[in-house]
Amino acid sequence: GFCVRAGRLLCVHDPEKERWGIPGGRVKHGEPLMDALRRELREELGIEPTAVSGAPVWAWDGVTTNSGHYVIGIAYRIEIDADAIRPSDGNDRYGWFTADELTALPMANVHKPAYIAYLRSLSES
Repeated sequence: GFCVRAGRLLCVHDPEKERWGIPGGRVKHGEPLMDALRRELREELGIEPTAVSGAPVWAWDGVTTNSGHYVIGIAYRIEIDADAIRPSDGNDRYGWFTADELTALPMANVHKPAYIAYLRSLSES
């Protein structure tokens, strides 16, 4: 999910993969998207969202460089209690980043352009 505060996007760090990403992940077979989002937030940040957009706010697709898999990304806008964040499920820390800061972070090639484009679209509106 996309959680933005003061023009900064919430990202979590996976030390095993040595890269950053937004909270989220794969949808299990037969799992509704909203249930998957809430599950991933519990697993990765130890929280429940306080609000979720009724529809996805951004979507993207592409091929990963490491595995060659075709990926479809869908993100909802989420609101959270930032004081309640407890990184877990393989994530060792979190941070809030501007679009310019995201360009320098190690991230999956298929996702980074979407994160940056979404943040920049907010500053243009």
